[in-house]
Amino acid sequence: KDQLCKTPGQIHNVQNIKLQLVQESAQMTNALATNQVDLSAKVSAEDIPNFAEGGQYSTTYNVDLVNNDSGYALIPNCSEESPLHDENLRKAVFWAIDTAMMKTALLGEGGQVNICFGDSRYPDYDAAWEESYMGADLATAQEFMAQSEYPDGCDLVLHMSSGLILKDSMAELIQAYLGQLNINVEIKSMPIGQYLQNEGDPAGWDLGLANFSAPDYLINVWIKLFDATGRGTTKNFIADEELQAKVETAASIDGHTAEAMTDLFNYLNDHAYVYGLIQPYNNVVYNKDKISGYVFDMNIRLAPGAFTFN
Repeated sequence: KDQLCKTPGQIHNVQNIKLQLVQESAQMTNALATNQVDLSAKVSAEDIPNFAEGGQYSTTYNVDLVNNDSGYALIPNCSEESPLHDENLRKAVFWAIDTAMMKTALLGEGGQVNICFGDSRYPDYDAAWEESYMGADLATAQEFMAQSEYPDGCDLVLHMSSGLILKDSMAELIQAYLGQLNINVEIKSMPIGQYLQNEGDPAGWDLGLANFSAPDYLINVWIKLFDATGRGTTKNFIADEELQAKVETAASIDGHTAEAMTDLFNYLNDHAYVYGLIQPYNNVVYNKDKISGYVFDMNIRLAPGAFTFN
């Protein structure tokens, strides 16, 4: 009963919902096309145009693109063990990577560029930050490279957890972009347990291709990487008292203001401590004659039964 429901995900107006396990993308498209399935959040990006406006199934289906928690960022190892302790080299690396082109090549319209370690769905994100984002410019990257300790190039190790084609493609693009600066990137893809172990070794990597997530606020994404409390350094080996002070201010109850978040955002950019990459969207394809709403849980997963039926 509606009056007993505490969250939208508890509201139901149907007696039975049938869940079908469809593991192959072509089978999922066929199941929707033949009306065996009325809703799916697992349609392949390649098949979405068939259901979107103008597609062959658009008279029956709607398509919604939903921001998710699987965004990616490039994290530099700022310890003396890595060439990236050099701020100018970090800036050269970041300026060389064209995230807009990466998004277009790998996600098309099914994703967005992230301008920070996190994305725009959080309430403490400020769209005004997008105006000051460094973007990509090879000439600027070359200028920073010339000012660095490695004007003629260097070798870097990019480590990441294995098992996702998108990550492999992103790593290869990063490798190509940095090759323009005579930076040789060795890609090391490893199981998640080995990746986490390697992450704690300042001599084990130079660049990390990492996910980020938090269910509530952007500051809680940033804390995971940049709060040095108890460690003495951030997770990417930054020992910066001014950074720590800004993190603590922005994370406090009274200090968590738009001004404090902007101050921290600018500081992270000014010192090239992290670089946002891209974020794929989830898609939801649903029969618009039968379904008019649905609910995602805090992990951006479709909540079974949390639908509004016509």
